[in-house]
Parts: sequence; C-alpha cells; structure tokens
Amino acid sequence: PYLYPTYLVNFSASSLAVNNASQVCAGCTTDEQKVLAVKKYVIDTLQYDKSKASDVRAGNLKFYTPNADSILAAGRGICYDYAALFAAMLRCQGIPVRLVKGYAYSTSEGTMVYHAWNEAYYNGAWHIVDCTFEDGGALSSSYNVETYN
Repeated sequence: PYLYPTYLVNFSASSLAVNNASQVCAGCTTDEQKVLAVKKYVIDTLQYDKSKASDVRAGNLKFYTPNADSILAAGRGICYDYAALFAAMLRCQGIPVRLVKGYAYSTSEGTMVYHAWNEAYYNGAWHIVDCTFEDGGALSSSYNVETYN
C-alpha cells in the first residue's frame, strides 16, 4: 500500500512530481540515494507557508488534502504538503513511503503539535524522514504516531 497513489499521496504517470522525481533520481543507484536526493529536492524547492499553517490552526482548512503538482506549482506548503510531495516522488520510484500524521514536540511552542512526516523503507528498515523539520522547522525528533497513509 505504500507504493501507490492515494487521496493523500496524489500523483499520476503524467504528473509533474513524477517527471521531477525521474530527473532528481537520475544517476542514483540505491534506494537510500534516491531518498536523500528527493529529500534535498523537497527542502530546496518548498518554502514553509506560515499563513497556511495559521489557517489550519484556525480551522479554516478543515478538509484540505494535498496534491503533489499543486504543491510544486505553489512552491510553498505546510508539513502535510512536504510529506505528500516527498511520498509521491518516491512511491513513483518504487520506494515504499508512509505519510504519517501524529504529534511532534515543537521547541518554539513548547508543546506537542499536530504534524505530518514520512517513513521511507530502504536498507531493510523503515526510516523517519521529516523534510519540514530539516527545512528549519522548530520541531524536535520526538514523534507520536496517530495514522499511517
């Protein structure tokens, strides 16, 4: 289930995310190299959208679901967008990726906050990958899983 498009990890063979994943992963010979290349691409491509995050916290985006191509077009996003794009780009490369929703400790807020991140399967194990955190987000590496998608 972690290789296919879903309503949260939305992509198709003709999507820009698939095309970009092919370019980003060209020359990579291992799954780990692909994961690292896509992580770098997502971090370098997206800017954290504080306004969107505020809208989510205020309850203004109750039924929001990410779309990989829309995220790329905007060049901005929240943790949910970072995680969805990362998952889409690696799933189309044949690498199992979970989009995980749950809680992470925010060092800036001093409390647990609702968050989205990924787990990617390579080298025989699942590895946490949090592009938002690595892009300068003020979250710790402490996670409590609520759902896998």
